[in-house]
Amino acid sequence: MTLIGAAAAWPSAASRACYARGCPCFDLDQVCPGIVAQNNLMERAEDLARLCNDAVRKGEDFPTVWQALLKTHPLIDGLPRQRMEGNRSVLEIRLITGERLVFDGDTKRFSVG
Repeated sequence: MTLIGAAAAWPSAASRACYARGCPCFDLDQVCPGIVAQNNLMERAEDLARLCNDAVRKGEDFPTVWQALLKTHPLIDGLPRQRMEGNRSVLEIRLITGERLVFDGDTKRFSVG
C-alpha cells in the first residue's frame, strides 16, 4: 500500500504532517524517519530539563544554568521570557520542537511544556 492511497486513513496527525513534508515513507510498514526524529527531539527536550534540574539541585542558579547549559544548546530557539502563571512568575524558553522549557523560580524546577 502506498502512502498516497493511505494518507486519508492514517489516524496520526504526525503521520499526515510527515507526508505533507515529503518524508520518504512510501509504505505503512516502514518506520517513518521524520516521526523518529521528532520523537528523539522530544526525548532530548526532557533530557535537557532533567540536566538543568540536576544543576539546580547541585546549587546552580538560573543565570549560571543559562550560560553553562542552555544558551548555546541546539534545542534552544530564543531568549528566556518572563510570564505570569497564576500568581507566580516563570521564565519560558522556546525550543525548536515548538515546546517550551519553563523554569519556575519558586520551586526551582525546569519542565517541558
